[in-house]
Amino acid sequence: RHRPHAAYGFTDDRFQPTPDFPTAEAMGIARARNAARIMLEKSLLPPDLVQIAGIGMARPRASNDTPSGRTSNRRIEVRILALAKPEVAFGDSGPQPRNR
Repeated sequence: RHRPHAAYGFTDDRFQPTPDFPTAEAMGIARARNAARIMLEKSLLPPDLVQIAGIGMARPRASNDTPSGRTSNRRIEVRILALAKPEVAFGDSGPQPRNR
């Protein structure tokens, strides 16, 4: 089933396992879950249309060599796509040329 809304959680490359978050992916899932919870609390979006994923250390968007880069990599990405189909297909309706 198509899930049009997604929250992805990321970490930097210095992630340290803890009992609550044994892997970087587990930390990413927790971040994504929190983002999805907030998104659902603030909207009428049905929960079954939200997908979460823990990406962990994969796909850094900045260098992990600097503190600001690592901060940038500890993030949530939310993707939102349209819920409704367009009412009219292209070319089916709309303004028509005038006959002269």
